[in-house]
Amino acid sequence: MSLSKISNDDLAYLLSTYPLIIDTRPTAEFADGYLKGAINVILNSNFDPRATYFAEKHNEIILVAQEQDFDTLNELISDELAAKSKGVVLSQKESWLDKKLPMDMIINVDPYELKLDLKHDAKAIVLDVRTGQQFDEEHIVGAVNMQMNDFKDSAKIGLLDENSNLYLHCNGGTRSVLLTSVLKREGFHNVRNIEGGFKAVLSDGNIPTHSNNKK
Repeated sequence: MSLSKISNDDLAYLLSTYPLIIDTRPTAEFADGYLKGAINVILNSNFDPRATYFAEKHNEIILVAQEQDFDTLNELISDELAAKSKGVVLSQKESWLDKKLPMDMIINVDPYELKLDLKHDAKAIVLDVRTGQQFDEEHIVGAVNMQMNDFKDSAKIGLLDENSNLYLHCNGGTRSVLLTSVLKREGFHNVRNIEGGFKAVLSDGNIPTHSNNKK
């Protein structure tokens, strides 16, 4: 099933029908500015299962992609997910701003900033969104493990304190941007992504870690 393209003239109307927006652009470009309510699922081997997972409860979706990635998106998307699609918006951030469409962005922090925030902010909570096995092997002291499937569970999301300052990280920084965007879509505003993920934390070496496997 071939995806159609959505013009920017039609976009404002389609957004008013409140479909799920799945933005496939690279994490850095997405974080710098995206259509409010979108979630970031990048184009790799995990694209279709992750996009299908979060689109399960939605009848309609809008896709956002870079123009050069349109053919790749058509190759990676399943017929099931494509059937829900109203079409693809080819990324034109300047046009979205000109049309005053609602926009949002992801705040990134590096390990140095994280260390300062953890030291001085009593409301800071680190959400480690890696697998349970990865978390047990080693994690930031005081971090909470919240995995991918927890982010579609309204009851588990509801346990998070909206007044806390949430810092998300995965292993390398891709999955955490997706899940940060999911939380922002759910109405959490004090959310930040730890740039570079746990690899960057370990490389920095100044944030205390703990292993559940150490005796």
